Amino acid sequence: MKAIRLGFAVGFSAVTVLFVLRAVGLIGFALAELRVAFDPTQQISLRDRFGGVLESVRLLTIAVAALELGQTILEEEVRREAQLSAPTRVRRFLSRFMLVIVVSLANRVPGRRVRAGA
Repeated sequence: MKAIRLGFAVGFSAVTVLFVLRAVGLIGFALAELRVAFDPTQQISLRDRFGGVLESVRLLTIAVAALELGQTILEEEVRREAQLSAPTRVRRFLSRFMLVIVVSLANRVPGRRVRAGA
């Protein structure tokens, strides 16, 4: 039984590291979008600049959601240090997970996403 728990802890730790790495990558992409949007030497329209800013906000929102989910997995599954009752832990985990789903879906609704050059 200890081997199984250790296996799950290692697996959850790997998933947490992947969430953090993906969030850092998204933050880097968001900074790159902002750099292009605010670069006065770029010959792009105001609409494209605004699209770049919105894209960076979208990327940062998803990065925060990924960090939150990684933190939840680390606290609840690896360290098991959350000082909450079981129903509260489940509710918190599901609410953070639903946040990720809602943010992802909101960014994929056709006609709502501003694209550069569109």
